[in-house]
Amino acid sequence: MPKGYKGFQRGHETFITVDGYKRIAQKLLGNQNALGFVPSIATRLKRSASMKGKNTWMRGRHPAPEAIRKSVEKRSGSGHWNWKGGISPLNYEIRQSKEYITWRHAVYRRDAWQCVVCGVKCGAHNIIAHHFLPFSECKQYRLDTRNGITLCRSCHYRLHHLMNKLLAVPEIRNLVLSYRNDSGA
Repeated sequence: MPKGYKGFQRGHETFITVDGYKRIAQKLLGNQNALGFVPSIATRLKRSASMKGKNTWMRGRHPAPEAIRKSVEKRSGSGHWNWKGGISPLNYEIRQSKEYITWRHAVYRRDAWQCVVCGVKCGAHNIIAHHFLPFSECKQYRLDTRNGITLCRSCHYRLHHLMNKLLAVPEIRNLVLSYRNDSGA
């Protein structure tokens, strides 16, 4: 590569010239393993004739319905590699309930559908009602509007990213855990 070459950039010359492409095409000519190689019609007819009457490994074979059912049961529910004890459906049910949706919209209305961090007016797909006290840990505060704040997606991501960094520091983590224990959360 030439000195100072930074890869392809719009408006710049390509690294491989037309002559270079011709040389590469000449090398690949006749190479049956090369991408784009098309066998002759005679070769294709011979291959087709040799496969007539032969079954491929799966042609005409279908697993029995009982075998399919057993396979699905083996990989679903508690047999699935990502099983977490059946908590996901409960969280999904709560987050889709009318009470939760009402709570979320009440938080949005209170904050005028704006991110309280950056002040951006949020649309339907860029808005999140964030819980101050975690949803999974503080069940009694899940639907309390004082426990919610309106954030845009980018500020919500930054908040969680920052919290993960802060909670990695043992002193801060212990302080947060002691606060949660004192508040009864």
